[in-house]
Amino acid sequence: MNKTSFQYIYKHIKEKNMLAVYKGSLYLKNEKEQFYKLIPKEKEKNTVNNMINVEVRDKIVPKMIISVIDKLYMDEDFKLDEKNINPKHLLNVKNGVLDLENLQLLPKYSDKIEKYIFTYQINANYLSEDELDEAKQENFIKFLETSLENDIDKVDLFLSILGYVLTDFKEARAMFFLIGSTATGKSVIATFLTKLIGEEYITGLTLSNISKQFGLNELKNSRINISTETNTAPIKDTGTLKAIISCDRMFADQKNKEGINFRPTCKMIQIGNHVPELKNDNDEGNAFKDRFVILKFNNTISKEDRNLELEDNLLLEMDFIFTIAINTFKEKVMDNNFIFPQPEESLRFIESYFDSTSDLDKVNMFINSKCEFGTSNNYREYIDDLYNSYLKYIFDEKLKSDLTRIRFTKILEELLVDKGVKKSRFRKDNKNQYGFIGIKLIG
Repeated sequence: MNKTSFQYIYKHIKEKNMLAVYKGSLYLKNEKEQFYKLIPKEKEKNTVNNMINVEVRDKIVPKMIISVIDKLYMDEDFKLDEKNINPKHLLNVKNGVLDLENLQLLPKYSDKIEKYIFTYQINANYLSEDELDEAKQENFIKFLETSLENDIDKVDLFLSILGYVLTDFKEARAMFFLIGSTATGKSVIATFLTKLIGEEYITGLTLSNISKQFGLNELKNSRINISTETNTAPIKDTGTLKAIISCDRMFADQKNKEGINFRPTCKMIQIGNHVPELKNDNDEGNAFKDRFVILKFNNTISKEDRNLELEDNLLLEMDFIFTIAINTFKEKVMDNNFIFPQPEESLRFIESYFDSTSDLDKVNMFINSKCEFGTSNNYREYIDDLYNSYLKYIFDEKLKSDLTRIRFTKILEELLVDKGVKKSRFRKDNKNQYGFIGIKLIG
């Protein structure tokens, strides 16, 4: 048989028994570590090309490589058996397979796990108690003291989230929000998780773009989706987001290919300044309310106290961080019916977010109590002054509101349009800023 023919090349690739197909993607077997690793779409051609014998590799035209890949996707022999893939009670780590039910570390070649297939490996070792005591940990401990103010409730929640998102459990049906201003330390978490699980298993799809064409396709092989958008647009398709969190079977369009049905297994994490607004959520009983897990980063770290090498320092302590995260998750969440231990401030935030008194109603109450309308030159107020007065009103009236300045402005425009009040830029008190003409603060 001609060694450059399609039949020979395909037979050669198949006999190597190194490739597999799962959820519409190619995986490469890592025989030493006993798992299949996801091949990013842009690396498929190089991977297959490198499996061809060197003496004929240069004679193969690129079109043939593409044809081989297309055939691999069609061949049933390459498809992994979904029933035995990534069992949720086991976690594939560097130094073995961790049984999460009893935190027992099993050898990779153990009879107990022989039938299972893993499509990932956590890039950390699970440490014994003695190893944990001796492990490098000072930078992570310092991080907890500064970014989380050494608050034990926050630390427990943070570690529980880290542990949970690395597993294949979906029982919590939760979405995680790490919120706070800049320079609070929350951003290093995205880098740390990427190193821990591997960048090919991390997606960064924004919450507002999930339902756009081909958006869901990005999630089919993702283990963690980390959205770090700052000016977060409202989430309009809450139904799709709920389906992802609940691991419901979904259909995803694929570019230049047939669509695919799959169950999303990724955990959803939002890291930003605030929680995005939910649109069209008519769910009775606020079903989304039980899915929110909020961790607030309140402590802004001064320039003098910032560790510019924190990300690199934490990577050196990866085994310690991973081990205590898994241990905390097991104790606080897995053994607690998958309910996350949220601090009081997180629970208050969620209550406020889902408060039956809408943001529009609160702004309207503020307008009726603290504003009047007119046409003279005195009736003009800057947005900053209106917003600060609104926050004071909320505090004085013992109400709850996490309304951002941007959202406050939009609601104000909606409520004032029928009163002849217009948003404009104008000069007042030696300042030139945007505000509203036709309104004045009183009292």
